Amino acid sequence: MKTLLTRLLVALVVGGFGLLAVMAPSMIRSASAQAVGALDHVTVTPASASLAPGATPQYTATAYDASNNVIPGATFAWSATSGGSINATGLLTASAVAGTYANAVQVTATFNSVTKSGTASFTVAPGALDRVTVTPASVSLATGGTQQYAATAYDASNNVIPGATFAWSVTSGGSINATGLLTAGAVAGTYANAVQASTTVSGVTKTASASFTMTASTPAPQTPNPIGIPALQALYNGLLHRIGFDHFLGIEAKVLDGQGNPMSLKAVAGKVTAVTQTSITIMLNGGTDIQTYTVSDKTRYIPAAQSGQKGLAGFQVNDKVTIGLVNGEVTLVAKVQPQVEKPRPVPSKERIEKQKDQIERLREQMNKRLDQLEKRLDGMKGDASRSGGNDKMSFSNGDNGRGPQFVPPGLAKNQGKQGRGHDKD
Repeated sequence: MKTLLTRLLVALVVGGFGLLAVMAPSMIRSASAQAVGALDHVTVTPASASLAPGATPQYTATAYDASNNVIPGATFAWSATSGGSINATGLLTASAVAGTYANAVQVTATFNSVTKSGTASFTVAPGALDRVTVTPASVSLATGGTQQYAATAYDASNNVIPGATFAWSVTSGGSINATGLLTAGAVAGTYANAVQASTTVSGVTKTASASFTMTASTPAPQTPNPIGIPALQALYNGLLHRIGFDHFLGIEAKVLDGQGNPMSLKAVAGKVTAVTQTSITIMLNGGTDIQTYTVSDKTRYIPAAQSGQKGLAGFQVNDKVTIGLVNGEVTLVAKVQPQVEKPRPVPSKERIEKQKDQIERLREQMNKRLDQLEKRLDGMKGDASRSGGNDKMSFSNGDNGRGPQFVPPGLAKNQGKQGRGHDKD
């Protein structure tokens, strides 16, 4: 640049003012073009910024050559990919939605047919505190129950304001701690706007409320005692003994196993209509319903398969079977064996004669006892006649040795042994 100025001064001295006036503008423009190199990079200012919703910051761009010399003659085109809009001069209008917009501001510089781009990032921060919400806005809980509440602060553009802290209170119906956990009281009822949360952000305070309803608490349901599979099997067997297989329509129960886990146990009965290696089809008792059950390696078979056979090989069409399922899985296939009536043994002749002898001895013993009783009654009649025939108490020294006796009325009418019905044939 100094060399160029020296040449201009020489030209001024030699050529005079008229020559300088003609040559100076073109020579100056040529000198500017030769002072910088080709366009190499572009910068955007500010490179990053934190903006309020709707803010309008002004962005500027600068073009440089490889030696970091500013290129004053470059032209710029502006654009915004997200977070707002930008005009031709670099004036950004930020969005109302809070967030971080990385490299959202973009500019393209052009100089001597060379194009380069630059970017800038910005963050839209939430605006001033506008409102607070409490969730749940309304919950129904039993007396003495608990409910966790949460509060959120928003700006006017519905952006969440992070970091807001809340003071909790309850006007009636229970108590609430510093984290928003409500413990209901003992009086059932509806408590409108009883839960309240308040926060202050940058000098602005907002409060929100929520309602709740308390219902009278009910006793906790009793957990049934676990029922084991053996108990259910005993129940099933008892039913079969009472009603018989053909009248058994099945049984299903929801029970707990030994560890208290819920189980579904089911037993069905019917006649086999088809058998494959992996399934058995039966017509259920009590109707015409056909049901196919798939077996697995966990299935047990009664009777067990013979040697050389596996699984359902021992079952065939028309067999009567019961099928047991646990949680829908077939665990048992059992064939119902027909009950054979056992013939009653025919008593032998010797046994019959022996029984007759026993019966005869019993009859003799009975007759002896009747004779003794009749003698005793005769003695009682004699006592009655000596006392005047009245039905009174009397004392007798007879061979019966029984002492005072009571004589029943009309006893004297009985004569002899007629009508005894105990004489030998």
